[in-house]
Amino acid sequence: MPRVAVIGGGLTALSCALCLAEHGIECELFEASPQLGGRTRSFHDPVVDAWVDNGPHLLIGAYAHARAFFARHGVTDLAWQPHLTLPLWDESRGHFCLNPGRGLPLPASLAWAAARMPGHGIGTMMAMMRLGMAVRRPLQENLSTADWLQALHIPAPLQRDLLEPLCLGAMNEAIASAPATSFARVLREGFADHDAARLGWFTRPFAQGLIAPLERSLAHHGVHIHRHSRVIALEAHPRTPGITLRSGEALRFDRIVLAVPGHERNRLLAIHGQAMETRSITNVHLWFDEDLRLPQPLVGGIGTLGQWFFDIGQQMPGERGRHRHFCAVISNSSPALLAHCGEQLAGELSHMLGRHTLRPAHMRVVHERRATVLVRPSAAVTLPTSILDAGEHPYPGELPATIESAIARGLQAADTILSATA
Repeated sequence: MPRVAVIGGGLTALSCALCLAEHGIECELFEASPQLGGRTRSFHDPVVDAWVDNGPHLLIGAYAHARAFFARHGVTDLAWQPHLTLPLWDESRGHFCLNPGRGLPLPASLAWAAARMPGHGIGTMMAMMRLGMAVRRPLQENLSTADWLQALHIPAPLQRDLLEPLCLGAMNEAIASAPATSFARVLREGFADHDAARLGWFTRPFAQGLIAPLERSLAHHGVHIHRHSRVIALEAHPRTPGITLRSGEALRFDRIVLAVPGHERNRLLAIHGQAMETRSITNVHLWFDEDLRLPQPLVGGIGTLGQWFFDIGQQMPGERGRHRHFCAVISNSSPALLAHCGEQLAGELSHMLGRHTLRPAHMRVVHERRATVLVRPSAAVTLPTSILDAGEHPYPGELPATIESAIARGLQAADTILSATA
């Protein structure tokens, strides 16, 4: 049996290591930071004395790999909608909702529900039906989502209220540049049926609800975890590749799995001229002294700085403390927004809650500079068979970075090793 090193501590690394260990493969995991989780990590905020997620992550029912993986490894702190309900808000129309019931097949129910949103009608229904058929047809690789929607004569209100927020949320990119092939796949798989379309979320912080049960499973299967262990060099030997740690220790393995961001992969392999285009995400945590509550656990903002507003108190009923916790997400964000974003987001929340301007008792801004790698064509990197690249670099037509794709990449890397040892 081969001895395998997995470099990274996010969900790709964890899913790969667990799958290998379940099949009796000796596996060691190397993570540079003190805790596992990658982008699904938590931190302790001393002001509110609570564990806080780096940023909220929504799940959808179409995440088949993630759901099976969670069930197998005891990740149970999840809540799921019975069917898709997408609450929205803008200043002129207030709160409204896309709420396709289960009485009809989802494509028909979705078109009817979209037509009933304020400011919409029969034109929206017909456009939704055209879109439902178009997502199943082949598309040009270099076609942007904006050009695709224009060719389908999708009206501007439908783009503004539904498709632009979905594109930003799923791909962290505006429709003007997001590849249509990948966004069409997001729509095709995410709205395949009622079960696929419903939303879910974690009911405890990632540290307790997600990473802790995975760590228990890793320990149970004998995976050796090296924290504070940054890999500073990699020797791409065809049979016995090696790693060098910051401590100076040099180790050799039969196989190495790189479950790290693209820029880190390029550094380890000394790859030049292969920069990957990334986009940032800013998560702004706001705590208020007052007992406040949004109509739903999450609300999408139309024409607001924050694209999604999460009522953490509703999502995590067990969260304790005297403060009411919300988190606003700014996709495709820029550093220029950060200086006064808290004040603006507090004002937007005030309007949503029907209150005069609220002032947060505490605020934390978490800016992920390289939150996602954009869906783009990328040159193939030739590696020896002893090294597998499980990193995130989606090609047009593939799904963007999600919890689902992270776990799927880890499982695929493990399957490649298992197939070679069969």
